[in-house]
Amino acid sequence: MRCFAAQRLATARVLTLALGLLLVAEVARAHPLAPAALILREVEDQPAGTLELTWRTSRVRPRGEQLVPVLPARCVAVPDSEHEALRNDVLVTTSRVRCGEGALAGLVGQQLRIDGLASTETNVFVELLLRDGQRLSALLHARSPALRFEEEAATSPHASSGFVRLGVGHLLSGADHVLFVLGLVLLVSGLRQLVWLVSAFTLGHSVSLALSATGVVQLPSAPVEMVIALSLLWLALRVLHRRAHLSEPQPAVRRAALVCAAFGLLHGLGFASAFAETGASGDSLPGALLGFNVGVELGQLAIVVPTALLLGLLRKRDTEQQQEPRVMLAGAYVIGSASAYFVLDRAPGFLAELLVALG
Repeated sequence: MRCFAAQRLATARVLTLALGLLLVAEVARAHPLAPAALILREVEDQPAGTLELTWRTSRVRPRGEQLVPVLPARCVAVPDSEHEALRNDVLVTTSRVRCGEGALAGLVGQQLRIDGLASTETNVFVELLLRDGQRLSALLHARSPALRFEEEAATSPHASSGFVRLGVGHLLSGADHVLFVLGLVLLVSGLRQLVWLVSAFTLGHSVSLALSATGVVQLPSAPVEMVIALSLLWLALRVLHRRAHLSEPQPAVRRAALVCAAFGLLHGLGFASAFAETGASGDSLPGALLGFNVGVELGQLAIVVPTALLLGLLRKRDTEQQQEPRVMLAGAYVIGSASAYFVLDRAPGFLAELLVALG
């Protein structure tokens, strides 16, 4: 009977690991929400109404997705002005158009839309910058794929809420971020300790996201993503260590909180790479950054709160203290396996940047 029970437990572990890997692989494949950006800037040394367009899209896009900016009919392309370049997996296309003279470069009452946006989950940040200092910005998405230019340029009231959705979506679509937060819930059994760890992680990624978005800190993405993958390994090992000492009192979490804050700094740089693709800048940057950060925190709470409640309920009903160790073991298996997956997946990019740095 013992042999059969052990065999059944081993089979359950293997199935849990396999399901976890399938989930991680699928989420990791779909991780980049790949926001796009369309920046229209009025050219200083050209006739009024001449706009320089910068269209930024991720090189890797979901199959079948094709986004095409459609300007008002009065906007005429300047011949031989289109150029295309690939920068860190972001395809950047620049061109010039003439839209006539007048307020808002002759675009008042006109509509700009993104064809193909209504059938995707992508967000497109649009910003119009005029030579007299006026600015209009908005975040377009499937439910709002078009923008109508008004007489007074300003940030669209829907832009901030759009960035909140973008932050929530990026957090929930990133398997590495999701698993790290889940691991924090598994690591501690008390609400106070959980608040310590989650707050430290939140503080870390909020600081680095702000520093990176404002240009104060700029680091290559490949090493950052590699260390994020390794942070999952550290967390898996900590969960296993805690599992082996469940009968002992919960140790102080200050040291773990410091480590979480350090890893939070790195995860924040990962968030910043997605935020940077929106192209938000200038006067629109503070609101966009605040909305995105709020969205990340809401996505984090959407993971922490229900998971903590379920584990708390499990601990109350688990009078023999047999279920919690199994849950922790399964969680550590999935998190550790995900770490290995991400390390292998990101190794080529990391090595390529390392070789470039070494000359």
